[in-house]
Amino acid sequence: MMKRPEKAERQDAVSRAWKDQRGQDLIEYALMGAMVAVAVAAFVPYQIVPSMCHIYSKLISVASTLSPN
Repeated sequence: MMKRPEKAERQDAVSRAWKDQRGQDLIEYALMGAMVAVAVAAFVPYQIVPSMCHIYSKLISVASTLSPN
């Protein structure tokens, strides 16, 4: 039984795309970057929040002393 040309071409294209490794490095770097971003988002805010609260409270206190009310 002969395959239809369209199906054979489609299977050939899928086979070539599956074997092609040109974009592999780019995908690996993107995955590493995503893992670093998740790690930073998970751990950094807990270290920054106290200092941000301190700065915000200082700004509020200075603004309240400067306001005419």
